[in-house]
Amino acid sequence: MFSFLLKKPVLTHPRTMAQVTSIDFNNISLGNISFRGLDINLQGLANQLQGYVTQGSKRYQLSANNINVNRNHSAPQPTPVTLEWLLNQGNALFDSLIALAIPAQVTIGVRPPGQDIQPNTPDSVAKAVFFQYFLILTRGSMSDIPTTRVGQDVPNFLSNILGCNASPLIYARLVCSFGVNLIDPGWVRYITVTNLGVEARNRLGLGLAGYRTLGPFKLLTPNTPIPPALQRPYEVAQSMARANPNWDFHSATRDPNLLNTYGPINANLSNLALELFDHNDLQGLVDNRSLFAIPVRDNRVVNYRTWNVDYHPDPTNDIF
Repeated sequence: MFSFLLKKPVLTHPRTMAQVTSIDFNNISLGNISFRGLDINLQGLANQLQGYVTQGSKRYQLSANNINVNRNHSAPQPTPVTLEWLLNQGNALFDSLIALAIPAQVTIGVRPPGQDIQPNTPDSVAKAVFFQYFLILTRGSMSDIPTTRVGQDVPNFLSNILGCNASPLIYARLVCSFGVNLIDPGWVRYITVTNLGVEARNRLGLGLAGYRTLGPFKLLTPNTPIPPALQRPYEVAQSMARANPNWDFHSATRDPNLLNTYGPINANLSNLALELFDHNDLQGLVDNRSLFAIPVRDNRVVNYRTWNVDYHPDPTNDIF
């Protein structure tokens, strides 16, 4: 009855095909069109910038322009120039040594008439060098501050035992004419400690820069019971405290790999000490100068909570 609904419609016109035009852009001449953009070879650019990036990343940067050597107007320049002569002309030790090492890049100036200065004696220079050496070993850096507060600006040992009562600035200028922050303090690790005077060796053995934060883990008993989560970190800190003093741990020459393993060591040790030790015991260490100050918590530093690798320094880098 409804079969008409299934019938296909009848086409009244024949089906037609659409015509398409093919466009070939290869046949178009673009002439001499040029673009103002630059296509940079990134590898080539990096090769040119490598030296700048490397130099710019360095904390200690000293150039020949920083070197300052002069002679008195009345003193003829000898041939060859010697270290003794440069010091006798009042020049600083580091400046003199560098001037001798790169003579083509350093010019010896002449002071105007009437402005001659006194010579720097070998003994005065030696005391100045040891003064700065001692600061690096015990405080982590050289100093050129102009004040002379004993116990603060001038360590007690240098003042009371060695008679170094001038300001760090005075001793710094005997060592170098430029800012002491331009010299990497890492030179101290190549000084043979066993050749030092017995008093100096004994004093250095009492405390080195970067080691005071280990005082609580060496001298105090933690509150009990130790939280289970802190037992292993405490053992790691003890491994640091028991190890021989080592250049890889000293703050002036610290091995960057320690940061990868333990994070910021001083901040982590401080936070751990605050969790393990009684405040009065920590204050006692401050009072007897085994600890510089009561630790201050840094909530950003939490690496110590996952410490599980004991510290075993390379014995060939031991300080003593």
